[in-house]
Amino acid sequence: MALKNMVAFSLLLFFISSAAENLNLLDTPNPMAIQAQQAGEQAKLLPAPFVRRDTGAYNSLNYGQSVSVDGNRALVGALGLGLESRGKGAAYVYDWVNQEWQLTAILQSDDITNEDFFGGEVLLSGNLAFVTASGGTTGLPGAVYVFEFDGQNWTQKQKIMAQGVVSTDNFGGSLSESDGQLMIGTWGTDGLKGSVFVFEYNGSEWLETQEITASDGLAGDWFGYSVSLSGQFALVGAHHDDGQSGAAYVFEYDGNSWTQTDKLTASDMTLNDWFGFSVSLSDNRAVVGAANDDSGRGSAYVFEFNGTDWIETRKLIADDGQSSDRFGVSVDQFGDFVLIGAPGYAMDSTLGGVYLFEYNGSDWNQTLKFTNSAGNPGNEFGNSVSFNADHVFISTLTGLIQNGVTGGVVVFNHGTGSWLEQTRLLPDPGIHDFDQYAQSLSLSGNRALIGAPGNDDNGYNSGAAYMYDYDGQSWHQTTQLTATLGADYAAFGFAVSLSGDRALIGAPYDTENGIDTGAVYVLDFDGSQWNQTAKLIASDGAASDAFGYAVSLHGNRAVIGAYLDDDNGDGSGSVYIFDFNGNQWSQTQKITASDAAMGDSFGQSVSLHGDRILIGAFMDDTGAANAGSAYVFEWNGSTWSETEK
Repeated sequence: MALKNMVAFSLLLFFISSAAENLNLLDTPNPMAIQAQQAGEQAKLLPAPFVRRDTGAYNSLNYGQSVSVDGNRALVGALGLGLESRGKGAAYVYDWVNQEWQLTAILQSDDITNEDFFGGEVLLSGNLAFVTASGGTTGLPGAVYVFEFDGQNWTQKQKIMAQGVVSTDNFGGSLSESDGQLMIGTWGTDGLKGSVFVFEYNGSEWLETQEITASDGLAGDWFGYSVSLSGQFALVGAHHDDGQSGAAYVFEYDGNSWTQTDKLTASDMTLNDWFGFSVSLSDNRAVVGAANDDSGRGSAYVFEFNGTDWIETRKLIADDGQSSDRFGVSVDQFGDFVLIGAPGYAMDSTLGGVYLFEYNGSDWNQTLKFTNSAGNPGNEFGNSVSFNADHVFISTLTGLIQNGVTGGVVVFNHGTGSWLEQTRLLPDPGIHDFDQYAQSLSLSGNRALIGAPGNDDNGYNSGAAYMYDYDGQSWHQTTQLTATLGADYAAFGFAVSLSGDRALIGAPYDTENGIDTGAVYVLDFDGSQWNQTAKLIASDGAASDAFGYAVSLHGNRAVIGAYLDDDNGDGSGSVYIFDFNGNQWSQTQKITASDAAMGDSFGQSVSLHGDRILIGAFMDDTGAANAGSAYVFEWNGSTWSETEK
């Protein structure tokens, strides 16, 4: 599956995709109007609240794969390529509130499944969010999901699919919307000839109105790999056209339908230039990236519409370009500014960069370059960027950033004449890629607990959990928790739950009664520090039960899932109840589903609230194979009983 990288920007706020954050704004001989002389990170937005439950997972969400910004709102796509979500994906909404960017919603489709690759492309337009799900290897044809914000919540309003599209067509490979017209690139149709589907909004839903193709299209052109809409014009890239020299097609809307009116090519085109890899259209100006031009150095071309024809007026190149830079992988424009990403290739020796060009009325000049001075080769810095008047956003995608921390979105604030760091939302130094930081998360009042089951401080993959407190203005890490007698592979922190001054932390691969039997630790806060006060194990624990895979705590009661327990067949699952009598914790009940069966995974997720427990069995076969179910148990004063499925 090929993924198109993107650039989006509005005014002077940048989102730049990479895996590293130490950016330097290089001095230039022709400073632009903002007179930016130095860069400072404002915030790094991490996908910490996204809870992942698969064992052995790495932080490979591809968070920052796509970014879109509109005013004081940003949308970040995370394909979920890693094992932890098996390609489900998500999209993260951030809003600028009280002088900081706050994560306000995590979007997922209502029918999400593994390998959907939800979040490959994202687009914000006012109170609407569009998110693609290509379908990956599921055999499904792909879809675009529309979410709407009603002032309080985001709600999925529509799932857009095109007639006749199959799984290999890559429906949703590119997105653009303008004035109630939505174009969706589908570059894999008809033997990679490609097409673009047009949808119009009728006031209540988006309806398919047209499928457009190149007038001279051939198999293998990849028409629709990039698309940009602006008013009555649309620009569609086909970077494999004519021996991969590439082309971009102009379409015009007459009020009823879209008609091709021009085909743009580079004046100096050669084979394998990939002209059209990225496109950006704004009023009467078009910018087209040719990412493989000149042995991979890359370039971008500016075209102007004179009322009759589109004329090439300038070829933009990096002043320090070198082979394999891929300058032009991402392009965008606003007014007289053009932003171009040069991320390099994954695993090669380039560090990547992002270039800003300004039009002075007669010519284009490179005015700024963002680089990652502390980056690692192959980070692909510059995959996606966006900016507005006050903030710079830089999304991190692959590799390591700082002290081994995985990527997120780095935000810069534009001060008086400079870009300055305002705040950084990062875990403390020493947390690394394979620590699985944020595998689990629990909030209670002004306190947050974040699990990192891959931490090695107490043994290989022994695990840890990090406690944060909010002082009214910001969050501060106050302590790192580990098991008193940690062990290799225990995965302490795989599941966490907070309730006031008490924490419950699962270690599902602890070996107390055999390999992967599991254990759960209770820690209490005495006013100055957190102390381990109990280690809970199942009375009938056996190898591979994964006791502690899910936990939920409420006051003096703990609910613990052991989803691989085999009382009713291998992997049928069970849940244990523990109660605290003021002196010690005791197991008071073990519950299983009334219709338990092999492989149901009952107890894979649990939630306790008062006298009610909700238990997930995500592999239950009710309705369809592995469709999943949730069970409700209630406390009658003496025992827990199943009341609903």
